[in-house]
Amino acid sequence: MEFCCNGYPTIAGEQPKVIFSIHRYLVAWLNAHRGNPQEFQTVNTAIDPNLETFIFMTTAIFMEAAPFVLLGSLIAALFETFMSQDRLLRMVSRRKSLQTLWGLGAGLVLPTCECGVVPIVRRFMARGIPPQMAFTYMLAAPVINPLVLLSTYVAFRGDGWMVLGRGFFALVVALAGGTAAALVTQYMGKSRPAPATTPLPMAATGLHHHQNCQCCSMEGNRKERSRFVRVCVLTAQEFLEMSKYLIIGCVVAGLFKAYLWGAWGGFLSMLAGSLQLSVIAMMFMAILLCICSEADAFVAASFWAFGKVPQLAFMAIGSAVDLKLIFAFFAVFGTQTALVLTVVPTIVVYILSILLGTFVW
Repeated sequence: MEFCCNGYPTIAGEQPKVIFSIHRYLVAWLNAHRGNPQEFQTVNTAIDPNLETFIFMTTAIFMEAAPFVLLGSLIAALFETFMSQDRLLRMVSRRKSLQTLWGLGAGLVLPTCECGVVPIVRRFMARGIPPQMAFTYMLAAPVINPLVLLSTYVAFRGDGWMVLGRGFFALVVALAGGTAAALVTQYMGKSRPAPATTPLPMAATGLHHHQNCQCCSMEGNRKERSRFVRVCVLTAQEFLEMSKYLIIGCVVAGLFKAYLWGAWGGFLSMLAGSLQLSVIAMMFMAILLCICSEADAFVAASFWAFGKVPQLAFMAIGSAVDLKLIFAFFAVFGTQTALVLTVVPTIVVYILSILLGTFVW
């Protein structure tokens, strides 16, 4: 990690002025509430250095990652509103090899994060999309899309090898996990997932609750307005839903940097010194944090002391398996398929990480 002249850690080569201003404001506000209002006016930051580091790291990581989450939410809302699933079905090839390739690359034209990919795949399979393609898309799309690859590039300060490594992990996990899940699904004779039990609220569609009203007399304008409102509502809902997990991840990263590394330095150094232990620790943390794939690279980059391979493991397993995804797997696809979707990616990521760390990196 780089440091600037005043001792604060930098995030992307030089300290962002906006983030630093917010950081100083928050620290001064804390001082004011500790009984010295004059410090708030002079913006005196003479408080506990650990707390200062925690505030800075938390706000900096969030403000760097939030624009990518917002843009991803907007893209998902646009596709949800304007892309016809019938059109997608016409694009599907009947050859299984091409179906797998379509599933791997569909994220480039239908980008989504893991937060909302399970409902999309459920709708695909209900419309007749083959399980092989659907499961491959579900595991690949959260990573193999331009926004996530760009956010990874930015988070790791232009390190192209981290971008390539993340893409490679995602492709292998999607091929292995998607194929295994499709075989289990077909063997169990359950080619379609459980139907959705909670339809989209009427407010989210932008349509009125009744048809014959004067305010909606202009049909064409109402249709265009309803689409615009639907995009705005879906974007806001998706952003707020994903931001919860991003904030948790930022707070954990800030606590780790400010407190845990100093207090548990020996234990964490032991983890960082062992490839196997550091990979397991980072994978376990990714599963618990449930950070969106459009922002997890910024959190992973903050754990620089563990090394690049554990950081790749963090990003790879977090976009394929986390707590919210595990619950969604069991709720939508059934026990056997959910177990495969949970276990196979975990094993694949661990094996790839050990091989990469032992023989390559």
